[in-house]
Amino acid sequence: MRDYVRVLLGPVGRKNGWQLAEYAGHRILDGLQRPLNGATWSADDIRDDPQTSVAEKLGDDGYLCLDDTGWARCLLR
Repeated sequence: MRDYVRVLLGPVGRKNGWQLAEYAGHRILDGLQRPLNGATWSADDIRDDPQTSVAEKLGDDGYLCLDDTGWARCLLR
């Protein structure tokens, strides 16, 4: 998993599986794919974890806006 995160943050132009594996020094794709394929994913948890974190930071009256540039803007009413 450490290799996978390292290459995602690295200077790889196109982040497809083969290019990530090559940058990490793997000759085959399996080394980077195994943690992703073997993980148990819960769509509810993936949605709820960030939602809970944002709600804790912004409080009951706040909301978070993401625009098409990728900048997050926290706005309070």
